[in-house]
Order: sequence, then C-alpha cells, then structure tokens
Amino acid sequence: MAAITGGLLVRGGYSPIEAVVYLTSLAVAALVGGRMVWLIYQARPFVDDPIQVFRTVGFVSWGAILAAGLFPFAFAAVLSRDPLWLMDRTMIGLLACGVLGRIGCLTYGCCFGRVSEWGICWTHPDAKLNRSGLGEDPRPRVPTQLIESAWMMAVLLIAILVTRSAAPSGVVAGIILLLYAVGRFASDCLREEGRFIGWRLTSGQIGSLLTGLSGAALLFAAGGNRGWVRPAYEIDPTTVFSVAPAILACAVLVFLVSGFHWRRVGRW
Repeated sequence: MAAITGGLLVRGGYSPIEAVVYLTSLAVAALVGGRMVWLIYQARPFVDDPIQVFRTVGFVSWGAILAAGLFPFAFAAVLSRDPLWLMDRTMIGLLACGVLGRIGCLTYGCCFGRVSEWGICWTHPDAKLNRSGLGEDPRPRVPTQLIESAWMMAVLLIAILVTRSAAPSGVVAGIILLLYAVGRFASDCLREEGRFIGWRLTSGQIGSLLTGLSGAALLFAAGGNRGWVRPAYEIDPTTVFSVAPAILACAVLVFLVSGFHWRRVGRW
C-alpha cells in the first residue's frame, strides 16, 4: 500500500517528506482503528475481565477501513489540499493491500466460510479455525477469503481503468467503496459468523451497508476538474524510491504489531 499510494502522491505533487509523513501516520491510524473496533466487539468480555481483553491481541479490518477513510480528510485539511484527490490515491493502495490481506486470512485460518463439500480444510492446530473449537468439525469450508480477494482484485482493475477517464476526484474512491461493499455483503452470506438484528445480518454486512452509503455519497460529492492527469498504472519508479523510508517504516510497524498473531492470538 505504501509503495502504490506513495508513488501516486509524489507523482501528483506531494513532496517526498509529505508523502512519508502521510503514509506512516495512515499506517498508525489504521492499526489504532482496527484495534478500537475490536475492543468494541469485546464489550461483553470487557465487563467481566477488562485487563484480559486489553492484553489479548485482536484487530478488525472494518476499523482499519474506517480510519483509512477518515484520515485523508484530516491530513488534507492540514495541508490545504483536496481531500477527495487524496482519498482516491489512498483507496487504491488500500484495496491492493486488501487483496493480499485476504490471502493472509486464508493462511491464518480466519474469516472462514460455512461447511461445504466444495470447500477446503484447515488441518494445522495453530489455524484460528482449529483454535476456536470449530476445528473439531473436519468438514471442508467455503474459502470466503479467496472469494473476497478475487473480488477486490476485480474492483481494483475497474478503479484503475476509471483513472484513464476524465472523472473528477472522488469518483475512484466512491466506486471502490461501493463495489467493495456489494462484494463483501454477498460473501458474508457464506461466512460462519453470528447474525445481528432482525434481518440476521453479520457485522460485516452491517459494515458493508455503511461503506456502500459512503461510496455513494462520494460519487454524489465528486465534481470539478479531472482528477487523474495520468492513469494510476503509470507510476515512475523513482517516485516509489523517494518514499522508501515510509515503506520500510510501515512494514516494520505492521510486522511488529501483527506479529503477535504468530502461532496463536496471544497476549501483549
């Protein structure tokens, strides 16, 4: 994400220092957002044993998405820049990160689907599925992680194609959020997750509804001059090298924090 978004920012007029500050701050915001939403999910256990909850490692992707969606507006306001222009570049990098992130979910054994004869099995004892107690059922499950990864890749390709048009700033981000929400809502129908409220929706489907509405709002708010002078795929390698410190910092930060998931969801 840092390489893609950073390259687009520098190519679009941000200085390398501004891009580095933005990317590292965005990584911190996403981690904090993911952690905060996970803590909200743990409201009931928190009442019984708050110290145990705080010590347990856990992040929720919706929190990271929310933080990444709000942070561009705050950063652009400080620099007096166009927030929708910045949002477009951020969402492209975030979506590319999501494509790989879902592969990580597959290897980790989380975000799994329902039992299906056409699915796959997780046999390693450290897989989250097996540590959750559901692993006692050896039947294969729908690989929803691969479905979501493939959908995000398709959305990413569509978004990149849109950057070839005369669309104003905000359109690309709006399309990404709207299409991602549609695919995520559909894939969650196959997830092995608890349902909420009268419509029996998963937490992911509730998040998808909010994300889709946000994407639609961005499409309505978009206007003005062309948002992309050159397509997103035309990145000068030198612009990526100029944000190398941010790429390294983000990699180290995410590795250290997420590394607590090694083998099992451990404690701080």
